[in-house]
Amino acid sequence: MDEHILVVDDEPGVLATCVRALNRVGYAVEGVGDSETALDRLTQEVFDLLLADIRMPGRDGLELLAIAKELDPHLSVVMITGYGTMEDALRAIRLGAQGFLLKPFEPAELVEAVQDSLRRRALLCDSLRLQTLLPLLEINEALRTSDGALNLAQRVLEVALPEIGASRLWLVMKTPSDGKLATVASVGDVPSKPMLPASVPEQVFNNGKPIWVEADGRLHNESAEARRAVALSRPLLMKDQVVGVLNAEKSRELPPFSQMGLELTSLISGQLAITIENVELHQRQQTLRAFNEDIIQNMTNGLVVVDETARVTVFNKAASALFGYDAVEVLGQPLRDSIPGATKLADIIEATLHHYGQVPSLRSQRPPDRMMAEARHPIPSQTDSTSSSNFAFRHSQEDVEVRHKHGGVLPLAVNASPLRDSSGKVTGVVCLFEDLSEARAIEAERRRLDRLAALGEMSAVVAHEIRNPIAGIAAGVEYLSKNTPEGSLHREDMAMILGEIERVNRILEDILSVARPFQLKLSLQTVPDIMEHILHRYQTSIQKKAIRVVRHYAPLLPQALVDRQRIEQAFTNLVLNAVEVMPNGGTLGVGLGADDGWLTVTISDTGPGISLDVQQRIFEPFFTTKVRGTGLGLAVARRVIEEHGGAIEVSSEVTKGTKFTIQLPLPTEEARLS
Repeated sequence: MDEHILVVDDEPGVLATCVRALNRVGYAVEGVGDSETALDRLTQEVFDLLLADIRMPGRDGLELLAIAKELDPHLSVVMITGYGTMEDALRAIRLGAQGFLLKPFEPAELVEAVQDSLRRRALLCDSLRLQTLLPLLEINEALRTSDGALNLAQRVLEVALPEIGASRLWLVMKTPSDGKLATVASVGDVPSKPMLPASVPEQVFNNGKPIWVEADGRLHNESAEARRAVALSRPLLMKDQVVGVLNAEKSRELPPFSQMGLELTSLISGQLAITIENVELHQRQQTLRAFNEDIIQNMTNGLVVVDETARVTVFNKAASALFGYDAVEVLGQPLRDSIPGATKLADIIEATLHHYGQVPSLRSQRPPDRMMAEARHPIPSQTDSTSSSNFAFRHSQEDVEVRHKHGGVLPLAVNASPLRDSSGKVTGVVCLFEDLSEARAIEAERRRLDRLAALGEMSAVVAHEIRNPIAGIAAGVEYLSKNTPEGSLHREDMAMILGEIERVNRILEDILSVARPFQLKLSLQTVPDIMEHILHRYQTSIQKKAIRVVRHYAPLLPQALVDRQRIEQAFTNLVLNAVEVMPNGGTLGVGLGADDGWLTVTISDTGPGISLDVQQRIFEPFFTTKVRGTGLGLAVARRVIEEHGGAIEVSSEVTKGTKFTIQLPLPTEEARLS
């Protein structure tokens, strides 16, 4: 990792812990014990993240935060506090802090907070780069004549100066008259004591390599040594020829350039070189074309474009991820042939081509009217040409399902539009699609919660209207049983009735477990002991069916904070399901492991497996494929596990078996001690 982190804390133990934890994951970390030393380091070197305690003697963390943000607005800051107030938190946020850590904290929490803050910083830097580049592109559009190159360079420097964070920014080029370097564009004020030696621009022009200058005057030719740079010179290269030098420097009292500023100077020098090479329309179009390609390839939605023969001409990264095919496997090929699982998508594209009068030599022999019928949404005709745009605004919309290269069905929302050239002729189809998996999963979860809510309302009625009469029946049967002689047939019938009443009561308990809220009685438990207790209880049934039990228990498993009775009920339901599907023998696998704060439990069988459509409903209350099943066992198990803050998943292959994977959160050290 290239990120450089400064840690500031007056507690030596906390400081050492932070430095050690961040060093361990690959960051370059420097630790200091007070704010004054930290400020000295911030003015001497560029850091990506500041990790500072709020409460420190002398200048506190909030004052340090304010000054640090003035020195480097792009600096990411995470504050540490053991007893901070809401007022401190709000003030820190206003000053630009991106995160907080409450003492005491685990090293994993520290690393997660730092990684999250650096991720947000990277996104912010990407946004700032884009904000800087967009005005440059607008400038490029405004100045098209060849004699506007120097005016354009001046405007480029004006836009770039505040973003780079320089005091002065200037461009030097050789004059045609005498061949000497001269300043052709300049913005900012010349410092009283210039930081860039006068000989450096000519040196860069001659050797074609950038030079970075530190405050003490040392020169560097490698970007890796440029973290303390206060001045720099970058060559403007055109076809490997140096045509100018971009220079930047800061005033002596200011800190070095930020990494963002250094990166922007590289971007600006490249942009200037392109501009000087050709400010004509052709170069501008190339730049915009590259910019558009970046947008297409970085879109979150999939994009496929085909030509008039239905061959793929554009296949972006999102489309590659959704279908599982690399662009090289698809480009230049008919969509129907290159992606066999996208038949419905190919139908829509071919129907769009036919409808707009472009009837290509397609491999599909189905009549056009049938293709249109299969697309379901008719595409409105369009007679007006679009001379200023390649895209038609009218399009077909459709939800389709496609098959991934490696299996699995993916729901997509598809928008298809005809692609037109400047004369209005249809030259292909633009197809934009969005993955609906998450939306459908959310909708399915909402429906499940709605059903549980309705079941919860019903559960009170069930408890009152069914349980009470059942209790009365049970009491009456027990009374009659006492007055019936031993060995009587009636006594056996009464025992059977009482058994069925007990079964009804168990079903009612399962219904209430799924529907109503319940209070967990949490305690530290050894999960292997719970699992062994369940296996021992059903040992007779397991041996009778000749089932082999295979255990995979990780050594030294930490205890879990669970409600033993509830979690045992959930595990029992899963074990019994596995035993029931192997009446003629098989293997019952039980696994226990722990990683990254989670306990993982797996229960597998080698039974007949579960089909995909059944897997999608297997946790629904009352859904069952058994003749005498209630459909509550897995619903109860899921409810119990989710109440513990965990999750359960099923994976299965027909004829090969099924595996349930449960993840339960492990307690923190604080929870263990309490």
